[in-house]
Amino acid sequence: MTNRADGGVDELTGLLNRAAVTELVHALIQDASADHPISVALLDVDRFAAFDYEHGLEVGDALLAAVADELRKAVAPETHMARYSRDTFLLVFSDRSADETFLNTEKIRARFDDKDLQLQTPHGKLTTSVTMSGGVASYPSLAENDRELLRNAHAALFRAKTTGRARTAFAQPERLEPKTVHFAPGQLRRLGELSHMAGRSDASLLREALDDLLAKYYSQRTPPGRTDHAEHP
Repeated sequence: MTNRADGGVDELTGLLNRAAVTELVHALIQDASADHPISVALLDVDRFAAFDYEHGLEVGDALLAAVADELRKAVAPETHMARYSRDTFLLVFSDRSADETFLNTEKIRARFDDKDLQLQTPHGKLTTSVTMSGGVASYPSLAENDRELLRNAHAALFRAKTTGRARTAFAQPERLEPKTVHFAPGQLRRLGELSHMAGRSDASLLREALDDLLAKYYSQRTPPGRTDHAEHP
């Protein structure tokens, strides 16, 4: 399943967009359990920023459309698929363990290793190839909620990128590190009230707020000479 009739569709690829798939993951987690886990995989086009910058935005869009088409051929009909950021795609697997999702994601990712993609660009046809990197996470085995699930998938993707690309990595339990910060009394009071209302710890809420802050400013990074906002782990 890659789109839906009530909106939330990415115009370039026809897949779910980030807002829609984030809402979907949140909904699916409500009924998930150890016996019926929810697993996700982030797949990112390696070195896309350089390709995008060299060939231009329109050719970059053509490449992403071709990648989306190839992913459609590879995933099962029940798999939810979305364009999560500029060159990152999110796959959502219901009732699939982390191990199953890892093997499936690696199989999908490996399709691109020796695959020529035929792009329809404003300047004519272009043949190119790409590799992909993947990051896999699962709920509830390695995440307490939907935000942590996606954060862990991001961390796994980052590890795949920084250990050589063209590979898939598992999420690992996060090692939390202490950092001393200071808050105004009013902020702490409101944080405590929110913690009580949400049934979550102060630390969990603060990590969620930091995720939002990082996503906001990382999404505003722009390569030299470009005006689009791309996200790259």
